[in-house]
Amino acid sequence: RVSGAVSRMGGAIGGDMGTILGRVSDGLEAAGGKADTSAKKLGAVGGVALATGLALQQMASGDVEAQNKLENAVTNTGKAYDDYADRVSGAVESSVRFGVTDGEVKDALTRLTDATKDPAKALDDLAMAQDLAAAKGVSLSDAATMIGKAHNGSAKVFKEFGIEVGKNADGTADYEGALGNLADTLKGRAEANADSFGGKMREIRAWTDNAASSL
Repeated sequence: RVSGAVSRMGGAIGGDMGTILGRVSDGLEAAGGKADTSAKKLGAVGGVALATGLALQQMASGDVEAQNKLENAVTNTGKAYDDYADRVSGAVESSVRFGVTDGEVKDALTRLTDATKDPAKALDDLAMAQDLAAAKGVSLSDAATMIGKAHNGSAKVFKEFGIEVGKNADGTADYEGALGNLADTLKGRAEANADSFGGKMREIRAWTDNAASSL
């Protein structure tokens, strides 16, 4: 049955698009089980199509919100977002391989930009955040928050990976040096996660979510 096939597809894809397909499945089931005539069935399916369209619109709205927040974070540093737009787009495209959506990348960049007050540094730190997310099994946004805290004096993430925070010449803690060591320690974790069946499924889900949001 069509509803069952759609439901299974939604379960395989997961994420926002999986939720949408689940709604479509429920609607098709209702159309088949409750409608008495072909006209009613067509009406029910039409309602499902409308609901699906609204769900897709919500996904697009979420990405717009993430974009607006990132632009605001960059502007608050005194920089122009347009100067970084191409790098952001490149980051979004390359992150699909790791199963990360457009909105998730931009949310992570917003958190890193807020923490570092430097959009270029935030973009540089994104790869480390992806590796950290893979190593700890957390979201990219959560990993970006951890790195942001490390920039501002939290040693928690360093302790987790056995990294000692050294001293600068003036005796202050060298958190930037420790972050460099963290990046070296975690390098390649995101790639390793991506190169698996589960990683390929996450990539498909991210691509699907991004494509749906752009409709």
